[in-house]
Amino acid sequence: MRKKTFVLFSSEPGIAHVTRTLAVGRELKSRGHRVIFAISRSKHREIKDAGLEAVNLPVLLSDGLLTDSIVRMKDPEFIFTLARCEKSILDAYKPNAVLVDFRPSAAAAASAAGVPFAFLTGSGGLPYGCLYPNPGLPSTLYKYIISPALEKLIWFAIRPYYQAMYQAARQLGYRDSLDTLICSICYIVPEQLGYLTALNKRLNLHCVGHIFWHKFEKIMPAWLDTIKPDGKTVYLSFGGTGYDGRKLIDLSSSLIDCGYRVIVSCSNIAAVADFPRRKNMFVAKYLPGQIVCHLADLIICHGGYGTMMQAFLSHKPVVAIPYNPDQLLHGFRVQELGLGKVLVRLNALDLLKFDLDRLMNLGLQITVSEILQAVAHVFADMNKFNLALDKFALHFNIQSGEKTVADIMESL
Repeated sequence: MRKKTFVLFSSEPGIAHVTRTLAVGRELKSRGHRVIFAISRSKHREIKDAGLEAVNLPVLLSDGLLTDSIVRMKDPEFIFTLARCEKSILDAYKPNAVLVDFRPSAAAAASAAGVPFAFLTGSGGLPYGCLYPNPGLPSTLYKYIISPALEKLIWFAIRPYYQAMYQAARQLGYRDSLDTLICSICYIVPEQLGYLTALNKRLNLHCVGHIFWHKFEKIMPAWLDTIKPDGKTVYLSFGGTGYDGRKLIDLSSSLIDCGYRVIVSCSNIAAVADFPRRKNMFVAKYLPGQIVCHLADLIICHGGYGTMMQAFLSHKPVVAIPYNPDQLLHGFRVQELGLGKVLVRLNALDLLKFDLDRLMNLGLQITVSEILQAVAHVFADMNKFNLALDKFALHFNIQSGEKTVADIMESL
């Protein structure tokens, strides 16, 4: 195949959200293509270390996914300002195709420029939404009343973001309708086929399985080799979310008091030095997640799809404490599949209100005591969770999703 040029755009709310785009970029690079990664200057070093070209781009979402930064994504003028910058990059590099990782302004720019592009997003970010999991309500009530109302309400909440993207594209010269734009996009969903089902069959949709860039997981503390699975090891990983640092330290100590061995990846939530020095407590700023999941017996996380898939690939259950709507969606789905427990104080009315501020602060309400109870419950019922993990593993795609995405990009 002849050498092509690809431009990659990422929403980049923290380095973890760049990894899947990097994985695709590296795969395309290995096939002999030219790959330009458009991202804020603060992350150019990571991009260049991965062997890709980097070009500067304004930040779309703030680290930590603050509510204000998400709300302004439905501001047409804000999206247009970004899209104009992104279109200038496309005009300069003239790529054969573009990969947009949940960055609607870049989708607007590519649409206006007439450049083929794929839009990488989870099921929860798809236009018209997906089949939402039952959070534990009576099945008849949920199926016939709550679910249909929820589907309409969530599309009502999502639609302004797509309208802002569409208006920016129109300002840059795009001439077709919003519906035409939505249905012409090639959507790439880094989830298992059938994990969550898209509601609209007209979408050009590809479920490619998990996409992950492992090279940032090269930090291996010496103590990691000393840990041998013992049936009571808990791994805590909350990425770069707003999880309270003091609560993370209290939770770690409380788990030790309950007789568990605890491994903590504290990221920027708390400093390693802030954790007490205790037997069976192991703390590092960053850890190789997949390796630690193999050593642990249970994973406590915010419910991000990537961390949970690492857990399930290692055949381990999770306790999820969601901090945003996307994590809430995956947490409920995992609980529905019997792969773990989700801790959230939310009722049917809260779901139907779809209050973004409340949904972005769900995790703050969960106490250490509630988490300890959930952990004890999972360990006490481990046989049941193992059966669900066995069933899930039968359909788990262990192939590298980035290879499938690279194939799609080459065909655009």
